[in-house]
Amino acid sequence: MKTLLLLAMALLPFLAYSQDSPRDLLIAAEITGEGKYIYPDSNTKGLFVKLTVTNNSVSNKKILIMSCSWMENWQTDNSNLILDFPGCDKNVPEHITLKPQKTIVFYGLLTRMINSKSDKNKTEYMSPRPPYDKWTVPEAGVRVRFGFSGRYPQNHFNDASYNDYSDKTWWSQPVSLQFDNNSFVVEE
Repeated sequence: MKTLLLLAMALLPFLAYSQDSPRDLLIAAEITGEGKYIYPDSNTKGLFVKLTVTNNSVSNKKILIMSCSWMENWQTDNSNLILDFPGCDKNVPEHITLKPQKTIVFYGLLTRMINSKSDKNKTEYMSPRPPYDKWTVPEAGVRVRFGFSGRYPQNHFNDASYNDYSDKTWWSQPVSLQFDNNSFVVEE
């Protein structure tokens, strides 16, 4: 009995690691600049952000995103901050198999919502773009975490494999929303 207990304790970390764990997907965020997207119906200002999802497990991870509205898989721990995108022509489901130690990179614009018609701190809904009056650069120095889910929140196309993807959310470390350098960075 003692041998069986020791064997079970020795295998427990491997059993836990084979399931979705907080370390299966590593989420990182980096503020890369400040500016705006310019497209026909918007002049949205914000902070450019590079978001990475790295498969840190020993097995493939299945991810389901939309080709254009991939930001639906993302959230922040601040309900007034939202990821924006410049638009596209075709928004369809993308079934991605992320191999061990491989990374998928997302580039977006982080904006702050301001609603002058009602409570400025209240967010009515997130997807794809709430009807707020003004979109602006997030406040400098605010710290924010980014969360990534393995599938988008709604099954838009009644995809039969939708439930095969994890709806678990993995979080980044907090990132300061500060961008002081618009030319170069010396990495150490």
